[in-house]
Amino acid sequence: MTTNIFGRLRTAAVDTVQDVTRELAVQESRIAAGLSAFVDVGDALLKIKEAKLYRQSYPTWEGYLQSRWGMSESQSMRLISASQICREIAATGVTPPQIESHARELRSVPEGERAKLWQEITTEIPAEELTAEQIADKVASKIKKKPKRARHKK
Repeated sequence: MTTNIFGRLRTAAVDTVQDVTRELAVQESRIAAGLSAFVDVGDALLKIKEAKLYRQSYPTWEGYLQSRWGMSESQSMRLISASQICREIAATGVTPPQIESHARELRSVPEGERAKLWQEITTEIPAEELTAEQIADKVASKIKKKPKRARHKK
């Protein structure tokens, strides 16, 4: 007996197209769930940090992150920031980024403008084809186009 691409013992000579299609859908839904898990992780990290829940076992936030999760403080802040951006966008009714690096690229966009820009970007480029670099380019061009506020002399 041989194993198929899913690591299972192959019981028939050839998997049917339906079996492969079904298994692909199952695995892709697992990937989608995992990719968007960063929002839950960021939310949990923020709650632990704000309430100082780590202090029962660790004297510092940085020590907690490193010892418990093998994570740097900068990585935790990226996750927290990305989760907050996604929550902000979702609150407007717009489907938020499903990938942490995509959300992270929206940090420099003023709060309240992120959902609109994200929607513009994903209308132009399908989310599944989008890269963080493309988002960064769109964000940079959006920020550059904004006129600077004139300073009023007193």
